[in-house]
Amino acid sequence: MIDVPLQGGDFAFKVIATRSECEWQVDGAPSWVRLHDKGGRGTGAVAFTVERLGDGKRSDAIVVNRQSVTVVQHR
Repeated sequence: MIDVPLQGGDFAFKVIATRSECEWQVDGAPSWVRLHDKGGRGTGAVAFTVERLGDGKRSDAIVVNRQSVTVVQHR
């Protein structure tokens, strides 16, 4: 899980591949997440920016090769 503060910001998580020729791609992300990287080959990272949250809480997932990483944003 990636915990994001109310003001949002830039974040990333690592994608670990067992071999350098293994390809990966982001299959889905919430609309309030702007992806900088949507895929790669070998071990890499998914970098993204989360928009500021006006109030409340939101939670969704970034999906990479059918594996989910939960992103939670709250005050």
